[in-house]
Amino acid sequence: MKLKDILLEENIIDKNFVDNWQQAVDIAAEPLLRDESIELNYIEKMKENVNKYGNYMVLKDNFALMHARPEDGVNKTGFSLLKLKNSVDMEGKNVKIFLVLFAVDKEKHIEALSDLTKILSDKENFDIFLNGDKKDIINLIKSVD
Repeated sequence: MKLKDILLEENIIDKNFVDNWQQAVDIAAEPLLRDESIELNYIEKMKENVNKYGNYMVLKDNFALMHARPEDGVNKTGFSLLKLKNSVDMEGKNVKIFLVLFAVDKEKHIEALSDLTKILSDKENFDIFLNGDKKDIINLIKSVD
């Protein structure tokens, strides 16, 4: 599964600011609850993981890949994204992008993660991801081979 196939436009949210990282996770995951891609427990487990293990989900400045285990309440595989205009502190790291990964197993999302790595490792692409609008992000995701 390619990133462009499982990060749907309706699951990309732009927001100016949030009060804290917990609220960011709630907002990023809200469309997934609404369409029953995940259960409420999945959101709680993502937060528990940060509280227990720290900010390990912050993969680079301003970017967090939020996730929990498939058995924590996943009904289908995909991603959602919250892009903040103003960063929020997550256990000592600033984050503007919260990408929520939800996967029914440990394999179906691997190709999409490879696509994500291409975006994160290219400064120009990451700048688009970080500073572009929703349309820019969608076009970037569609362009990844």
